[in-house]
Amino acid sequence: MATGLSPSGTGRTSCSPFAEDSCSPSPATRREALRGRARYVEHVVFAAFVLWLLGTGLTTLALVAGQFPRLAAAGAALARALRRYLLGGL
Repeated sequence: MATGLSPSGTGRTSCSPFAEDSCSPSPATRREALRGRARYVEHVVFAAFVLWLLGTGLTTLALVAGQFPRLAAAGAALARALRRYLLGGL
């Protein structure tokens, strides 16, 4: 039975394709990885929501741009800045 430690005691093991689950992570490690992934997903969902709100606002602004020219110019400047930041100037 493998102890998970190398002969030198450093904690590094060599993964052999013939070993019995010596390289698979423990259930606790899997749970920690899933928790970290869940935190990451929450940030992505929040960023997507903020971008959706921004897109909705700019689209609504485009409908009334003739009535509010200064606000339309500010919205266009914001859209250009975000495009350069998010897409690298494409």
